[in-house]
Amino acid sequence: FFFFKQKTAYEMLRSLVGSEMCIRDSNAEYMGVEAIICSQERFKYQLEYLLPYEDFTILGLNEVCSEYLDKLRTNLFFQKNYYISAMERKDLNGSFGSIIVSKIPFRYYSFGRNVIALLQTEREGIVHQLLVVSLHLVAFEEKYRIRREELEDIMQLLNNLEQYEEHPAIQQRIREAKQAKNIVVIGDLNLHIKFETRFLYEMGLSDIWLELHEKDPGYSWDPLTNSMINTFLPFDNRRMRLDRICLKKGSKLLSPRSMEIFANRKVNEGKWMSYLYPSDHFGLKCEFRINNSKEIFEQKYAYTCLLYTSDAADDLLCVDLGGRRIIKKK
Repeated sequence: FFFFKQKTAYEMLRSLVGSEMCIRDSNAEYMGVEAIICSQERFKYQLEYLLPYEDFTILGLNEVCSEYLDKLRTNLFFQKNYYISAMERKDLNGSFGSIIVSKIPFRYYSFGRNVIALLQTEREGIVHQLLVVSLHLVAFEEKYRIRREELEDIMQLLNNLEQYEEHPAIQQRIREAKQAKNIVVIGDLNLHIKFETRFLYEMGLSDIWLELHEKDPGYSWDPLTNSMINTFLPFDNRRMRLDRICLKKGSKLLSPRSMEIFANRKVNEGKWMSYLYPSDHFGLKCEFRINNSKEIFEQKYAYTCLLYTSDAADDLLCVDLGGRRIIKKK
């Protein structure tokens, strides 16, 4: 009922954007942090200015709370232009969840707080299958082994994704996407330590920021710049690339063209609460070139991370909603 704008399932857009938002710290209100981080101000800025201005084609959001989901689904811009993976509060996993928002219709599979979307696009008779993965891995430096295991688990899920799909035609589409290595991974990977980047390459992924910005560190967690972080973590001086956009090595469809940080401007520049940023994380956006034998198309993907303080609603084991399958991994 709230897949808003009717479009052909095979429409190819010239500008394709994905954003992943992480909205974290569900205990913030209890800790007294909500008065500082001002969720309502930031949510309004994100949904009424930042995201409509960027006009992403594919948007991946992590740690989305129920309050944010309600605001997203009632926002007129998103109602008019986007499809969304989480349709109800109960579709969120626990107190928060990951969702994917896209201008192109898609089928999705949710495993815990990770989401995999299958998209099909067509241009001038050439059909492409694409898998987009929105990831949110466990935090803290000492849990790097767990993060590696989580990455291995999600790559194994990708390898066996057809098993979670009942329809033979869609199973074939999944196989085509994997065979062509048309897989984009975006999200809050929480890679706190530099050597963790090698985990991505060992699993057949390329870190696009490193491919395009050899000398720019590209910090998405930066207390020296993001003044909001020190309001609730006053002694944190770590500068890290927690957030990544990755492409499966050897993709036949996509070639990275450019990548940059966004959501790195203050919400109230020069006004009250001038320390406030859209999130504790900065966002990443990447523009891809779509390789097509007839024509070259430009595509964009993006990642950003938000901060939330509200609780989400019911947990979910398994539900099938009109072609959008949600599976909770036990």
